[in-house]
Amino acid sequence: MKQDFSGSHSEGFIKDICTFWDRTMIAYRSLKFELPIETLLPVIIQAFKETVYKYKQNTIKTSFLQYFYGTVAGKLVAEKRKIVCEEQPWGLWLGYG
Repeated sequence: MKQDFSGSHSEGFIKDICTFWDRTMIAYRSLKFELPIETLLPVIIQAFKETVYKYKQNTIKTSFLQYFYGTVAGKLVAEKRKIVCEEQPWGLWLGYG
């Protein structure tokens, strides 16, 4: 089945995609990553998949966009913590190792 993306529906679709990407960029910039955002695409895609799953389960109490932002921000925080932990292992100041 071939889809035509030249109509008015595609404009709304593209606008939605840009809105989601803007929210992703807000979360990315707020955490001041040194990595390019392209390296975090698997995490971002996983956040979107989880948001769609929750939407299908009808468990989202806010808007889809708000839920997605919270999910992607939480996942990016976890990635940032992993990176910081690798760069600055906790407990080295104790003199072990």
